[in-house]
Amino acid sequence: MELVGEWLIKTNAFKEVINELIQKKKMENVQTEEDIQIVLGTTRFLEKLLKNKTEEILSAVVERDN
Repeated sequence: MELVGEWLIKTNAFKEVINELIQKKKMENVQTEEDIQIVLGTTRFLEKLLKNKTEEILSAVVERDN
């Protein structure tokens, strides 16, 4: 599984999907200050993902938010 993860992260597919998510988030219809802060926070998080190294992503602890 680790090899698949490394391959995915090192390919353009990972970066393209993250960039698409960033663009989609920026195009959302925000109406309140709270909406703006949520979009900004999500966008910043996604932009940081693009800067992470493969090892950092593979070793990250992921929690599901219901």
